[in-house]
Amino acid sequence: SIKDEVERATSDLTRSKRMSEEEEERLSQACQQLASAEIQLESRRKELEETRRRINLATEELEGTRLKSFELDEQNRVGQEHATRLREQLRSMRSEMLELSRSRLGG
Repeated sequence: SIKDEVERATSDLTRSKRMSEEEEERLSQACQQLASAEIQLESRRKELEETRRRINLATEELEGTRLKSFELDEQNRVGQEHATRLREQLRSMRSEMLELSRSRLGG
């Protein structure tokens, strides 16, 4: 009968509307999860950027330290050579003084 068909159609419409509302709710939740994931991703990206910046600063500092170490090694090497020359000069002067003393004593 027409009444039965109308009830069936109404029931189908009600069921369809409920399924549509449930689907809309799932989509809304999915959108919220996506927005939350985007926020977390942006936060992580900023953390990684900061980490990269700190690594770059540490690398620059290390390069500076390496350069300073090289400069100090070079200064040390030059100082060692100078000290060696001074010791040789001192030895030479001592032996000259000894020879002078001997020649005066002997003369």
